[in-house]
Amino acid sequence: MYRGLMKMVFLLGSIMPFSLAQAGKPWPRLVDVVVRSSVTATVAGEYVYIYTLNNSPKNEMFLYTFEVDLRKNPQSHPLSREDVGIEHDIQAHSLAITGSDQIRSVQIFSPLAWQSGGQYAAWSSRHIGERANWLQPGDNISGFGLRTKEPPGIRRFRTGGMNWDFYSLPEQFDLPKGKKDFDLEVDRGIEFLGQTLAPVSPPDPFTSSTWTARMLSDATEAHKLGWIKSDQQLEKIKKLISDLNTQDKKKLKKSVEGIEKYVLKEKKKGNLTDEADALVRLNALYLLDRLEEKNKKEKK
Repeated sequence: MYRGLMKMVFLLGSIMPFSLAQAGKPWPRLVDVVVRSSVTATVAGEYVYIYTLNNSPKNEMFLYTFEVDLRKNPQSHPLSREDVGIEHDIQAHSLAITGSDQIRSVQIFSPLAWQSGGQYAAWSSRHIGERANWLQPGDNISGFGLRTKEPPGIRRFRTGGMNWDFYSLPEQFDLPKGKKDFDLEVDRGIEFLGQTLAPVSPPDPFTSSTWTARMLSDATEAHKLGWIKSDQQLEKIKKLISDLNTQDKKKLKKSVEGIEKYVLKEKKKGNLTDEADALVRLNALYLLDRLEEKNKKEKK
């Protein structure tokens, strides 16, 4: 999908007329892209992730790709295409991403005029040559989604932007140092990376201790991302999460109820985002469900 799409883009861009006014431009880049996400737990024990992609009015180009990192080990290879070069071309990069061990979606949803790349959470505009399908600066599009068995954690997302000048007038740009071949720059493209919610494999072994440790780490990161608004709320949430680390069933249930009450109240006030709700409330419920399921199996 990556290679074919980039070649199509290059051919379309190569027919654009030359303009002396465009000469000497700096290398194009995306300034800001925001992805809003929400997660819903189903009665079947699955999770539905919904994403809205926002192309900031600060950007001067449209978006045509969006992907969420579903790899079980995201540290194995960078999601960014910054590593693409002569020795490590786009095919090798794509294989390192899509060929690694990753979470498999039960179902993937796509907005109208966009398509997914199979079970991997990567979407692209269906008809790159039709302007109606591009996400223009200042616009947003929803309808990206996943249904998985794994609960939410924090993972990177990547978006790809397009600037026609970038493809039609390569010689007019100041290429990054050390780059000789413009085709390599086409493969690298123009990208923006950020963080969003995505299904993440639970730790193994799964215990109250290992799970709450991950929840605490995610809560701290959620505060940095603005999903948990204040320091006071972060400290309260960390205290509530710490109370989950118990072997007492009654205490655990009471602690989960306390988290539900607090999170829903603060979310209604606008102090917590949908992302914070999923990371704290849904993951607290996940812990309770896992331990209750474990107890049932042990009694048989």
